[in-house]
This record gives sequence, C-alpha cells and structure tokens, in this order.
Amino acid sequence: MMGDGKMSVAEAGRSGGESTLKRHGRKHFVKMGKEGGWITSGRYGTGFYEEIGSMGGKATSKKYGREFYEEIGAKGAAAREAKRRKAGMAMEESKVEQA
Repeated sequence: MMGDGKMSVAEAGRSGGESTLKRHGRKHFVKMGKEGGWITSGRYGTGFYEEIGSMGGKATSKKYGREFYEEIGAKGAAAREAKRRKAGMAMEESKVEQA
C-alpha cells in the first residue's frame, strides 16, 4: 500500500482479481479469456493474432536466442512422444482386456 493509505492501481487490480477468483473460480477467467479472444478475432481478424504472435516470437528470440527455442522444442517433442507412448500403452491394455 502506498504511504498515504491508498492502493496503487496494480494493488487494486490484484485485489480485485483475487476477489473475483474466490467468488467465481478459475473457470470464470477461462470463459472471459475465450470470449475476449472471439471478440478480438471478430474485430481485427485472425491476421491480428499472427502479427502479435510474430512480434512476440521476434522479441523472445532477441532476448533469449536460438538456444531457447531449441530447448523448448526438444521439451515439446519429448512430451509428444511420451503422450504417444502412453496412448499406445492404453490401446494395448484395452486389447488385452477385450481378449
């Protein structure tokens, strides 16, 4: 809190967000985010997301370098492979149960 007993804008926003979370739960924020995304897409088109995504990617690349993308790419590939293996194992178990 600021020295004069008033909240800063950031503190007020944080407090309001926490109150909303307690009152309505996480699903409320997910729903609002989706609705906001649809509205934004309707106003500016899907190209808007491509443009801001590209800007964010360039900024991230400049800040963290190529190695960062290589690392997260490897993590994503490993996660996909684990998911495929798990799905394959579930299919095999299902076949065994049916036999």
